[in-house]
Amino acid sequence: MGTIATKNGSVGIKTERNERSTNYKNTAVTGLAWYTKLTTWLTLFFGVIMVIGGVYVMTLPDIDVTVMKASVTSVTWNGKDDCGVTSSSNKKSNSVVYHCDVVTKYKEHDADKAYEFYSATGTRYKPGDEIDLYKYDGIVSQLDPNAWKSIGWIALIFGAILVLGSLFWLWVCSWNKTICAIKGGASMLGQALD
Repeated sequence: MGTIATKNGSVGIKTERNERSTNYKNTAVTGLAWYTKLTTWLTLFFGVIMVIGGVYVMTLPDIDVTVMKASVTSVTWNGKDDCGVTSSSNKKSNSVVYHCDVVTKYKEHDADKAYEFYSATGTRYKPGDEIDLYKYDGIVSQLDPNAWKSIGWIALIFGAILVLGSLFWLWVCSWNKTICAIKGGASMLGQALD
């Protein structure tokens, strides 16, 4: 034990208990701040990887595609002249999936040709509907082979949000260790409650 001077000049007694309590608090704040910095650096790393991946995907060359207009001539499912319906719901949303065997007719070199496909999407096809067919490398498909490149935009935007958020929290942690520790504690508590 020892004595310490207070602000108003009086003398107080410094105990080991007070020192230990302060050391535990400092250790907890330092540990939580370190945890926050570590997770923020990892988030920054993954954000940068996502931005790089998004830019890479967007710069890949497109597949040469010929777009052809087609008309739906028949729609069947399980012997019926209509699409089958499957619906599912959860707490957040309801989804409906239409199952269809679709037959289309399109023109190629002034000749009528047929294209058949199975669909299990949210689109309900009906006879007479106009759809796009895509021809590439001698293959005809109802799916655009270049549509997957939109994943690059999604990765770029999500990665940029991660990078900006990480940089913000690294700035906060360099400015105030207590706020950084509060964020780390809240993050750990949120993970524990999930």
